Amino acid sequence: MKRLIVWIAVVMMMMTGKPLTGAVIAEETDHNVIQESEDSLPVNETLPLSTTTSDPETVLPATAFWLRASLPVSPTDDVFGPGVMHYRVRGDETLIEIARAFDMGYQEMARANDDVDPWVPPAGHTLRIPALFVIPSSRDKWDLLVNIPEMRIYHRTGPGRIETFPIGIGREGFSTPVGTTTIASKKENPAWYVPDSIRKEKPDMPAVVPPGPENPLGSHALYLAFTAGNYRIHGTHRPLGVGRRVSHGCIRLYPEDIRVLYERTTVGSRVVTVNQPVKAGWRGSELFLEVHPMLSMMTEQAEESADVEMDDEEQQRDEPLAAGPLPAWIPQMTVLATQSVQQALARRPGTRTQVDWDRINQMILSHDGVPQPIGRIIPQQ
Repeated sequence: MKRLIVWIAVVMMMMTGKPLTGAVIAEETDHNVIQESEDSLPVNETLPLSTTTSDPETVLPATAFWLRASLPVSPTDDVFGPGVMHYRVRGDETLIEIARAFDMGYQEMARANDDVDPWVPPAGHTLRIPALFVIPSSRDKWDLLVNIPEMRIYHRTGPGRIETFPIGIGREGFSTPVGTTTIASKKENPAWYVPDSIRKEKPDMPAVVPPGPENPLGSHALYLAFTAGNYRIHGTHRPLGVGRRVSHGCIRLYPEDIRVLYERTTVGSRVVTVNQPVKAGWRGSELFLEVHPMLSMMTEQAEESADVEMDDEEQQRDEPLAAGPLPAWIPQMTVLATQSVQQALARRPGTRTQVDWDRINQMILSHDGVPQPIGRIIPQQ
């Protein structure tokens, strides 16, 4: 581990042109470590209790106030959401059920809580709910912004307000495209015209699947105007695929989420899809970093005819890095993290910013997708 951190520090020094001992990207300072900030609210004090229970030890997901809500975002901020929160497991629920209840994707919850069995999380165990989001950067204006490796879609509902939903994305060989497009049309209760590529894989498939419980498009579909391919943002009849790489390139939402997004979008809305596993952004005077695995690091998941289920391969956790050559993703992620931090600092010109490079190193290695503060503006004397 020490060898990896030293290597990451060398790459960052080469990119910034400054030694990282006492390094500040925006301006030199005598220290490079900031005090750790509170990145979550107290356990069981994050959400109002449901009126159906008087148990103060349980926070019910159904009362989560950010679910399918348009949340305020300051014009100068890149980070929004109530925060990284905690939920105490009751003992009769899976991580998959808890993820959906909190409007999180499966991988999003599994990486934030990689110390628990997703099928049998122990009763009383405290889970992290990463309900804090760094908005992906985009040079193009957008109404809908899809960050593919994050497996999340952002919808700008009005000035200073954004809502966000977890998504399922394309598996290997059927990648969700990167680019800018628009919503070409909308359809409630769509029929699915099965592509030739899928019928080759599954010769027994009919040419058309009518609306209904077996239709993989779910109850609503937004058809995108990409010139290459037939891509949609749609619901699903297999909610376990949300937050995973399982589709043939389309973007899947939970059934309850697609209904909301469908009602709040219009034909002609501008859609931007990006590939940003590492994001840095500001909330007030604090600089946050959010690190997800690159698409090439993710376990490829085949879509099967039955409901999506996790096999032994999918349940594997990241193994400790053994001695030997460094994995290729480490220098790649280091470059991405350094670039993201530099770009964020450039958005606050004329300020002195203290950066915690040790925390950045650890976030690269863990790549758990949980935003953490990694810097803060130093007040002028």
